[in-house]
Amino acid sequence: MLNLLKNPGIEKIDKKRVYYFEFEGCRYYPKTAKLVVDGTEIFLSKYEREILELLISRQGEHISRQEIIDILWKDSPCNLNTFGKRIDKLRDFVGDRGLDKDLQMIQSSARNYLFFRPKVTPHYYGLAPSQRSLIKGGVLSSLLTVSLIIGFSGAFKSETFEAVEPKLLTSWKAGSKRPVASPDGKVIVYSRQAQNSSTWDLTVTLRHSKTHKKLTNETRAYTQNTEPGFSPSGKQIAWVRSDYRTFCEVITIDFDTTSLKTSDKKTVYRCKPSQLVRTPQWLSETSLLLSSRLGVEPFQVVKLNLWTEEDTFITEPNDTYYGDYNIYYHTESQRMAYLRQSTGIGSELRVYDFTTKTDQLIKSYEHPLYSIAWLNKDQLVAQSDESYEIVNIIDGNVKSTPVVFQEVEQLQYVFAIDERTIGFVRGPTMDREVVLHDLNNNTTNDMLVTVFDEYQGVVVKGKNNSIVFSLVENLQHHLYYRVGDRVTKIAELPRNGRVLDMAVSPDGELIAYLLSSTIFIKNRKGEILHSLSGVTKGFTFSSDSRHLVVSQKNEQGTSLLNLSVFEDFEAKEITNGFLPKADQDGTLYFLRKIDDQDWLFRQTDAGVEKILPAPFSTVQFHSNLYDVINHSLFYIENDNLTRLDLNSDEKTVIKKVKGDHFSMNYAQDFMVSVHTVTAQNNLIEFKLKHSDDPE
Repeated sequence: MLNLLKNPGIEKIDKKRVYYFEFEGCRYYPKTAKLVVDGTEIFLSKYEREILELLISRQGEHISRQEIIDILWKDSPCNLNTFGKRIDKLRDFVGDRGLDKDLQMIQSSARNYLFFRPKVTPHYYGLAPSQRSLIKGGVLSSLLTVSLIIGFSGAFKSETFEAVEPKLLTSWKAGSKRPVASPDGKVIVYSRQAQNSSTWDLTVTLRHSKTHKKLTNETRAYTQNTEPGFSPSGKQIAWVRSDYRTFCEVITIDFDTTSLKTSDKKTVYRCKPSQLVRTPQWLSETSLLLSSRLGVEPFQVVKLNLWTEEDTFITEPNDTYYGDYNIYYHTESQRMAYLRQSTGIGSELRVYDFTTKTDQLIKSYEHPLYSIAWLNKDQLVAQSDESYEIVNIIDGNVKSTPVVFQEVEQLQYVFAIDERTIGFVRGPTMDREVVLHDLNNNTTNDMLVTVFDEYQGVVVKGKNNSIVFSLVENLQHHLYYRVGDRVTKIAELPRNGRVLDMAVSPDGELIAYLLSSTIFIKNRKGEILHSLSGVTKGFTFSSDSRHLVVSQKNEQGTSLLNLSVFEDFEAKEITNGFLPKADQDGTLYFLRKIDDQDWLFRQTDAGVEKILPAPFSTVQFHSNLYDVINHSLFYIENDNLTRLDLNSDEKTVIKKVKGDHFSMNYAQDFMVSVHTVTAQNNLIEFKLKHSDDPE
């Protein structure tokens, strides 16, 4: 963020107070440097962001190009030609190209002056509309902001729900996720992982008692029984069983909420691992709603008739990247709430009405959502930017009311017990550990293991004992750079944003990471240099650190794009494929799927060569699933780090390694691995008290 206080005559943009600026159909979010134009999300680089913020802060003024260069570039070299390219990019982003001069937002005047034409309206965190109407003349000064808060603090009482009377429902030394309450509110069913176990079982807990019972007894390693849902009568439960590698299926069982007895367990739906199934919900006692996908198509909601096995598509997320997921059906209103992920890093909360067969966008969120819950036919609970909120959808009108907690621990996977009681998983839902390996001495070091979730760890290939890693603390990712024993914080990422994949350039100067379907490239100072939407997991830097190869989905499948670091990350298509790896001599290795089999290919100046079937699973792939160094393939097989010489076919087992996520330097003497351990969390419930309720 540009410190505008240091520049005379420029008012401060306070990103802690301002949520976004609005001007002629555009929204700019200073906290995340995101520009939204006609629904399209654009993440600005460092200088693009600072130029726009300066123009916003001095809206209506004529500012010379040289003055902007002096303010932003200071002593760094920048000529008018380079500056002009930055301005042209901004003009492209806001849609100025092709417009008459009088209609352009960023206008040029005589003698190299710029003029930002549109009126700018700031929107603040937590201010009532009546307070916002007092804001005049663009950006409110810090002094006036303080005066408003003091002068009107008693005049505008905010409507809130307060979460009170917390009650712990479980006290496991284990991991829990995806809880759901029975329709009568008597029991909670959830997925539970015992300590040091690789499997997840369904468990039922009788509320406010010490009665617990396992509903499944999984024996297949790495298999999860998860995402349970009750039928309208509460007499049946459906859930997903999968190892997310070789199989997935939906299972139903008859259930009695009084005796906790089960019967008539059966598999009602099978799918390929690449298709997956999410959050089965009961539409009736004889039909289910599933979030599923076919091949590379996005997830969409499917109705499954359990008698005829006929399936019918309900939603059509054709123009989205991930599609529709996390279904929650409300029996009384016959409405289905669900989440949709388009390109970008946010989520859409949507409701489908089965009585009118209409689909409505309720609210868009800047962060990804992972669960929602119906309180009643007109109210939903969802995760807001900072906490949770009640979303009212009465008669098509949408209104959000914040929920205030005294809890300081993480609260995730919200579920409703009744209209005024909600529950959560309290504590982290995942815990990964980054382990360092000295391959010369065959020793390991767990010095990076903390109480937080070490989500990713990547070696700087061209430097000894240097890594980039991320930690998750209170739902927020933090990027760190480690050289020897010295650790430096690079960046703090948006709250609730998960780093799905990460790579670092061999010289250690650039870090690329994936939030949802948008890749961000930052330097070691934490400044955003570039971003690109529609990117999948799996990307790699070239050995000279001058190029980044990414995978991007299109109508034909997945293409590999080359982003040139020194040409403003201009993207050029290379070939079709995914999971690229760049070897030291410039050879590009990648995968292609042929008849449901993943094959390893390589591309050189001579062309593309098919090598061998991939000896590892790619159902849950990421950039550090395998590596190629000096034309040797490295991968994990049966918990062993394995090397396969691609020229001689010689195969060597190097060492035992937990997990399937690893990263190695070029010298092949230093490596990090990431493996998942059992999280420690429990279930908790709260009563909801409205601010208008009597004391």
